Amino acid sequence: MVQNNKLTGNSVLNEAQRRSLIVSLRLLEERLVMLQLMVDHGNYHGALFQLVVDLEEDQKKHLIHLIDEIHLKIDLLKENLNLSDKSVQFSSLIYSTQSYFWSVFCDQKSDKLSRYGPVSEELPPLLDPVIKQIIEALRDMVKLIYSKSKKKNKS
Repeated sequence: MVQNNKLTGNSVLNEAQRRSLIVSLRLLEERLVMLQLMVDHGNYHGALFQLVVDLEEDQKKHLIHLIDEIHLKIDLLKENLNLSDKSVQFSSLIYSTQSYFWSVFCDQKSDKLSRYGPVSEELPPLLDPVIKQIIEALRDMVKLIYSKSKKKNKS
């Protein structure tokens, strides 16, 4: 069905199709944000992970152009198919990161690593305190968010 050169999204997609398309486009958009940030800010060098932006300047410019084109196509689909957008608060990303990695790192303590084989007696004092500190720092990130939001709500 076409109205004013637009498809009416409600009649073109069933709800399951709509959700699938929205999720796929949102995931693509999230990855495009990460790519854009890397092009804008350059390499990342961590302790165990490094990301090297190994593109020439002309490639970066072309990549940004292609990212912009993809964003325009996503906007077009949103408009033509009446797709809903979603606003994600940065604080909720921090909270979900903390929750996810809390469970991941609880399973990395020395007593849990025994599922992969015998654990050396020397490992617990080297590993467990640092894992505990990482978990505490993740919790502190969430506390930071909530302390700021509590101050905002009191104003």
